[in-house]
Amino acid sequence: MEPRIDILTIRAEDVAAATRYYVDRLGWRPILAVPGEVTFIQLGHAQALSVYAAAGFDADAGGPLASPFTLGHIVESEEQVARAVDEMVGGGGTLLKPPQRAAWGGYHAFVIDPVGCCWEIAHNPGWRVASDGTVSLQSVEG
Repeated sequence: MEPRIDILTIRAEDVAAATRYYVDRLGWRPILAVPGEVTFIQLGHAQALSVYAAAGFDADAGGPLASPFTLGHIVESEEQVARAVDEMVGGGGTLLKPPQRAAWGGYHAFVIDPVGCCWEIAHNPGWRVASDGTVSLQSVEG
């Protein structure tokens, strides 16, 4: 598994207020917004912040988590999701949610690392990164 974080997802009780904070007050650049559900914001080169509504965050992870965020690792295929999850669990991680179709149209799993951080390993066919590091997202819901 390549060591990197592609997306940091944070749980927000009020997505609009959190979006105003990051976009309006801090001047960060939004990528995609689904009002009341999620806002994606460009972070560094090839990285994004996802501000996710609390109910959706909890449902996506399979239940409430001990922390209000997940670290995300995007891979190129469903098979790579399974391989990365096997590697993480084999290395001492705990499987929280096995690889499966995601409500947003991709394929993902959740693993808790030995220090308690939750990782989402995902294949998102709509995730694109331009040569300059700009992230774009296309809807893949089905």
